[in-house]
Amino acid sequence: MIDLFDEARKADPGCALALLGLGDAYQYRFVYEGMNPDSLARMNEYYRTAYAMAPERAETNVGMAWVEYFRRENDQAYAYLKKAMELDPESLHVLLDVGAFLASVGVLERSTVYFSRVIRAGGGSADVLFLRAWSYEQMGYYESALADLDRMIELESGDYRTRCHRARVLVLMKRYNAATAELAVAETLAPADPYAGFIRALVSAARGDKKAALAAIAPAFDPGRPSLHTYYLSRVYAALGMIDQALGNMQLAIDKCFDDVHDYVYFFPFLNNTRDYFYDKLRGEPRFAEILRREERKHVELLEKYSGL
Repeated sequence: MIDLFDEARKADPGCALALLGLGDAYQYRFVYEGMNPDSLARMNEYYRTAYAMAPERAETNVGMAWVEYFRRENDQAYAYLKKAMELDPESLHVLLDVGAFLASVGVLERSTVYFSRVIRAGGGSADVLFLRAWSYEQMGYYESALADLDRMIELESGDYRTRCHRARVLVLMKRYNAATAELAVAETLAPADPYAGFIRALVSAARGDKKAALAAIAPAFDPGRPSLHTYYLSRVYAALGMIDQALGNMQLAIDKCFDDVHDYVYFFPFLNNTRDYFYDKLRGEPRFAEILRREERKHVELLEKYSGL
């Protein structure tokens, strides 16, 4: 991807979209391939240059929005996305990235509106379906999430992670046998990948098997990035009645997850989802109630600030 956009840039140095493509490519490399600071720096460079060349293009405003997002300047990111929507409200590129931004900051209901517009317009790739499925899942709309994951499997039947995501949703629906069968398929596709073990930890925790759950979840903990895989860790701890560990992991992730993985976690719609039975033992806990109130206040503020999208 990088090589092709670099060829385009060299062939036409004045093409802002070639530079934008390089920015996109380095963003993908940063997010999905180790979060190397050099990739982030190159992303910033190419997005800024593309915007300087064509500030009235919707796509270059989207690029600048991601520059601001990774600087944790979300209000500035919102301003660039709002301008992008004003410039080209039908662009699938713009609609997708507006949805991705809203999902990243926790405005989940609105994010699904944008993903749905992209899908209805013919942009229903597996990646877009996953983004919508993840928003649905966090809000507790498990049936809708499962439908999107089923469509992803139709598109890419051999994708290991999709099988794992589907198994996780089945666990949340208490369909344990179906989840276990899905995990068996996933482990056949990628025998050495540990990700399926995290979902097996959820199954064991839901069934009250503490020893098996803790053994399965152990690889999820990374001392260098302690909030990584937080949704698995906190769920296992909570379901097993390890309240201090669950709340400690949750608060740590709220405070530190952006530093670890450049993402936010435990949005109010997620915490307020009473269908997520893993957290049932936390719901009468005053410390959990305080986290819920705090995240609700943040959520209301975001809904007001970003009402233009």
